[in-house]
Amino acid sequence: MASVKNAPRPSYYKGRATLDRRLASMFSPRSVNAPATVSRLCLVGSYAAAEAGVSTFITDMRNALLADRAETVVDVVRTGAHGERDARSETVRSVGSSDEDSRSAATLMNEYDVVVIHYAADAYADDEGGQVLDILERVTVPVVCVMHDVHLEPTARQRFIIEMLTSSADAVVALTETSRRALLDDYHVEPRKLVVIRYGRLPAPTAHPAAAAGRTPTVLTWGRLYAGMGLELGIDAMARLDAGPLAPRYVLAGPIDDAYAQDLTRRAEALGIADRVELLPGYMRPGRLAEMVSGADMVLLPYTENDRTSSAILAEAVGAHKPVVSTPFPHACELLEDGRSGTLTPYADVQAMADAVGDLLADADRAHGDVVSDGLPEAGAQSWADAASQYRQLINVVFRSSSTASR
Repeated sequence: MASVKNAPRPSYYKGRATLDRRLASMFSPRSVNAPATVSRLCLVGSYAAAEAGVSTFITDMRNALLADRAETVVDVVRTGAHGERDARSETVRSVGSSDEDSRSAATLMNEYDVVVIHYAADAYADDEGGQVLDILERVTVPVVCVMHDVHLEPTARQRFIIEMLTSSADAVVALTETSRRALLDDYHVEPRKLVVIRYGRLPAPTAHPAAAAGRTPTVLTWGRLYAGMGLELGIDAMARLDAGPLAPRYVLAGPIDDAYAQDLTRRAEALGIADRVELLPGYMRPGRLAEMVSGADMVLLPYTENDRTSSAILAEAVGAHKPVVSTPFPHACELLEDGRSGTLTPYADVQAMADAVGDLLADADRAHGDVVSDGLPEAGAQSWADAASQYRQLINVVFRSSSTASR
């Protein structure tokens, strides 16, 4: 099988970044008084009960922040709402695309101690998510930006938005090392304001359904299902595996457009594997998703996009010790290129993908979820409790810095 590696991108920032616990002393004067902490926090971004991606991230982050600080107010300003309302009590504003929406949202956000903006291009109105700048220019309280989208080959508009956003923020969070290096090298973010906080993941179910002899193996792809995920290639690869009673079933789980779902179903039927391709449309509740990931034998990521610097699905799969077959997008190269937790295959090479899936399923230990991955779960994802602790530390540092500057 062909081995695949992206050409290394030169970077002046080689080391792995972690939160520095000395940051607080750099920003705040020493005092005998207890340090100030944030009591009112506003999270901003896509937030809908039936969506994956950033919405799920904000939900999990909010729950984790409240888990041991229940007295903290953690409200949400929902963007990309297109006039829709959200009945959940924590959603204090739903923002459409108008100037007035941006202005009124910023006015409300200024009532909080700190605002955390989650940036993904499809979470905001305007071309490439430019609405985030309209909101940010009116915000006067400290801002932390969590960068879900960092393009390695940005358009001029994408570069402008990310550079303006990160230069205006008080702190910037990268979700992966690849994102961090891109933000430093390509977008020139100040190193002092940039930290890496890895994806949080929910605890796996205690009862792990171990693979048993004679059980049909399961290959899983989940998330928001769209054409850029290369799901057609995944179905084609499944069709090239040997048929038989133990031929793997391919499960596709997550929100999906009806027309695209029909296209995938017709493709599976044309290849004669409709009985081995299972489509589970719609948002997966965290508990159900955790069970599904735990019960899978491996995860397939056939993405056709080559500038993905972060993937929550990949982080969750590696953190759950699941073997992964993936195309070589940047985050996958970061976690998988040493081969300990999966295999990289060339873009659009269906046969290489099929061979890699077959090889991993034939490896009994790895196919049963017993991947030996010393240090890899920590590189891919961490518990949400640990992630929330790091976010809280960073948010408080930014808040104290702002309080000191205003004296």
